[in-house]
Amino acid sequence: MKKQKLYLTDDERQYVRFWMPNIPIAEISRLSGLSLIRCRAIDKRTSVMEAKKRKLDYMIRNSLIDQARILGEEQMIATVDVGDLYDSEGNPIPINELPETVRRAIASVEEQEIDTKDGKKIVRKYRFWNKGDSLNRLQKCHGMQTERKEVDKNLQIKVVDTF
Repeated sequence: MKKQKLYLTDDERQYVRFWMPNIPIAEISRLSGLSLIRCRAIDKRTSVMEAKKRKLDYMIRNSLIDQARILGEEQMIATVDVGDLYDSEGNPIPINELPETVRRAIASVEEQEIDTKDGKKIVRKYRFWNKGDSLNRLQKCHGMQTERKEVDKNLQIKVVDTF
């Protein structure tokens, strides 16, 4: 089902452009250049509420794809098995034949040509992304690890008139 086109005034478009969830209306006013009173009035309009809903839906759809991709990359780094660099006989597997999970965990590859008695030989050095850091990020993301934050209870707040 196709969504009906929304008709917004210039001020409404400007407001929605700077609108983000959890951003106070005073900040949207500052960013958009519209007065606080104007922003409060615009925020209550049905067309603007629909535009905000559509923007939020769009943000969620796109961020979920990005989140899934990022978590997938982190998981590949965190769970890489260096044994997958070799075949069953212990011979190195060519780079183009490595499993995708291994290739994505590799930060860089360095090749050196070495002279041996049997001729020249190519030696590859793989450097992987830090597995421990990746595991920590995954733990934080899944709520398995929390950061300690200290709060200063002597904090003083000064109220400034925003008009």
